[in-house]
Amino acid sequence: MKVGDWVKSYSKGIWQIYRIERVKYSFPNKNESTTIYSKRLLNEKGKRSFSCESCNQMLVFPISKYDEIFLKKFIEENPKVISEFNKYHRPIDSIMNLSLFAKDSETRSEIERLASDKFQNISTGLTDSEISEIWDEHFLMYKDSTIRNLTIQFISADSKTENNKIIYSKLRILNS
Repeated sequence: MKVGDWVKSYSKGIWQIYRIERVKYSFPNKNESTTIYSKRLLNEKGKRSFSCESCNQMLVFPISKYDEIFLKKFIEENPKVISEFNKYHRPIDSIMNLSLFAKDSETRSEIERLASDKFQNISTGLTDSEISEIWDEHFLMYKDSTIRNLTIQFISADSKTENNKIIYSKLRILNS
């Protein structure tokens, strides 16, 4: 598969691939994965229905011959819709969640201050391995329970990557 191909995905409809990323992960386990970013032109009923999604390449496959014929006719008969579709983009963020246990509100405040301090440069961008180093050095003491009631969420705006690594540039703390 390549950028520009028309495909079916785990969500119904006819989708077009606009980006393919091979990403290497270091944390929590080392692995590699190919993510397909696509945007939907038509829903399962053949009606205009713009949307964007990303998923593992294993969930994406070429459209059928019948869908190819239907799509070709739709494109020929709807140049305005195709023009709008070509301009359509909705960012898809990548998120990494790391969960902890805060036994009380004082511990929660301590974790929030620590996260703000240790990840103060996140806006310049951190990879999962850089986050892991900080995490292992400063946050493991809060994982002494199997209960998790606080999540530190790392966000990569529009799934930004460099050198096959996701670059996280925002942090959010959530109650679980």
